[in-house]
Amino acid sequence: MAHDLQSATAPMRSDRLRGLGLLASTLALAACDTRVHAAGDALATIGRARCESPSIVSAPEGATSSTAVVALYPVRVPFEVTHLEYELADGEGCDASRAHRVRVLVSEGEALDASALVVLDREVRAEGSGTLSLALDAPAMLDGEQRLWAEIELGPCLALCPGRDTHRDGFRTEAARFEPLDVDGRLVVRALGIDHTR
Repeated sequence: MAHDLQSATAPMRSDRLRGLGLLASTLALAACDTRVHAAGDALATIGRARCESPSIVSAPEGATSSTAVVALYPVRVPFEVTHLEYELADGEGCDASRAHRVRVLVSEGEALDASALVVLDREVRAEGSGTLSLALDAPAMLDGEQRLWAEIELGPCLALCPGRDTHRDGFRTEAARFEPLDVDGRLVVRALGIDHTR
C-alpha cells in the first residue's frame, strides 16, 4: 500500500586533538549496527537514490506479516558490497522506530532461492525515520552472474520513489509467496561498496 508523503603550537595541538576526536567518532559510528552514512565516504552505490517527494510503502492490506524484497546488481563487476542502506518513512500508520528484521543475500543467478548465501541477518531498531546504513558481516563480492537481495520486514514503512521497477521490487507474505510491488516506483534501497573496475 502506498500513500503520498511531503522527510602556532597551541592551535596545532588543538587541531590535532580535534582530528583525533573526529577519528574516534568515525570509528565508533562504523562499529554500530545502524547509522546514517557519513557524507564524503568514498563508496560506490547501486540501487535507488532518494527523491524529493517519496511515497510510503507499508505491508499489503490484510497481511499479518510481510517482507519487502529488492534485487540489486551493479552495472560493472566485480563490485564489493560493504553496506546496505534504506529509507524509513514517517506517515499515518507508520512507526519508523519499530523493530524489524533485515536479511541480505547473494544468489548465483537471477532467482532468489534456498541456495542463496546470507551475508546479513539482523534485527534492527531505528530511532526514527531517515537513512539506515547496515554494515554487512563480511564484504560480498559480486560478479556478472550474481544478484544481491535485500529482505526488509515491513514493520516500519519504507520510502518509494517514482520510476520503473527495473530491479523487481516486491513483497513476500507470511505464506512465502512473492508478489510484485503493485505501484509505479522503486523502494529506496541501495548497496554501497567498492567498484573494482575504477
